[in-house]
Amino acid sequence: GGWSMNSLDVYDFVPRYFAKYGNLLVIAPEYRLAPENRFPKGVEDAYDTAKWAYEHAAEFGGDPNTISVCGDSAGGNFAAAVSLMARDKKESFIKKQFLIYPATAFNLGYRSTSEKRYGNGEYFLKINSEEEGLNYYFEDPTDADSPYASPLYADDLRNLPPACFISAECDPLLDQALMYAAKLEDAGVSVEYHLYKGMVHAFINRPLQKTFEAFNTIIEAMPKTE
Repeated sequence: GGWSMNSLDVYDFVPRYFAKYGNLLVIAPEYRLAPENRFPKGVEDAYDTAKWAYEHAAEFGGDPNTISVCGDSAGGNFAAAVSLMARDKKESFIKKQFLIYPATAFNLGYRSTSEKRYGNGEYFLKINSEEEGLNYYFEDPTDADSPYASPLYADDLRNLPPACFISAECDPLLDQALMYAAKLEDAGVSVEYHLYKGMVHAFINRPLQKTFEAFNTIIEAMPKTE
């Protein structure tokens, strides 16, 4: 939550659902939180976990050739950033990125249509991109422009793993996800996009029918062992 709150206990039912109903090996990092641990420490923890999973998956019955990264909101930001990191390090172990209503840009400088419509506090998430935000996450304000903080600002999105987006209709971050998906497609990256009507930000934490539909969509889209 916002790079600064919650824990594995809060999200416990999500990886458990994937493990049980998707027959998946799920490894969830308890990454370091801001403001005590500011950018890029949390995303580096996520990258190190993904790399560790690739190196050790077989020991737990997993297939290292089907490693995916998945997260929602700040976790979606991390999943996108980790995919960029792996590409930049020339380590192509990530086969797919699952981005659930991801934050893809800090300090846009303007309010997108979805943010103006849904970001005023009535739809769970309050956000105003006209203001400089999340000072608690960055030691240096210019860090917000890093592609590992704001994947939308990356100069080059080529050669990234295929992306599966899960978005909520009534979410101020909807346009950020749409812009990133479009930019990925422009770079030749395979994109599939799923929009859940009537849902708000963080809906996967609510026991709703569309929550489980989204989970099953992700399970179906996971890379399969050959």
